[in-house]
Amino acid sequence: MKKYKDHLALLYKAHEKLKDDLNAVLNHPLMPSEFERAWKDLIQRYNLQDDEVMNSLWEDRHEWISAYYKEVFCARMTSTQRSESMNRILKQNFVKEKHDLHLFAQQVDKCIQTRKAVEHAETVANESEVKTTTQFGFEVQLSKVYTRAVFADFKETLYRSTAFRAERCPENPTKNAVSSLAA
Repeated sequence: MKKYKDHLALLYKAHEKLKDDLNAVLNHPLMPSEFERAWKDLIQRYNLQDDEVMNSLWEDRHEWISAYYKEVFCARMTSTQRSESMNRILKQNFVKEKHDLHLFAQQVDKCIQTRKAVEHAETVANESEVKTTTQFGFEVQLSKVYTRAVFADFKETLYRSTAFRAERCPENPTKNAVSSLAA
């Protein structure tokens, strides 16, 4: 949008409500099909079918409209942050300044494949059933309601809570002394 702000300013002057309507279409959390319908309605309402800038924005919509990123979890990162993150990963692990263009393309592809493999492995791990270490009913129940990270903490705490040694007291053979294995 910044790239076209001068042209958009002219359109806003020519059409009093265009800015509000355009912002409503861009900022409303729509699905791609809803965005496309709203965009076409906006273009028709203001008779902008022949406007080069609006057509250019339409052509590039997959690169900047949030509706097309709904399925991608980015932890509230902006598109600029995602791009900078990808650039850093490429520079650190895959691409050197001296690389030819064809080698650069191969390395970028390798980076993408590596990231996809990692994401796939994470997805498989997250969809698989968590293994419990005891037969306690509450452990099985908690494995289904806790996140993996919280459940891992719980398992560690459960393990440590049972790490005790019981020995007969030498002074009194009818009694046992209990001590922590961690001590």
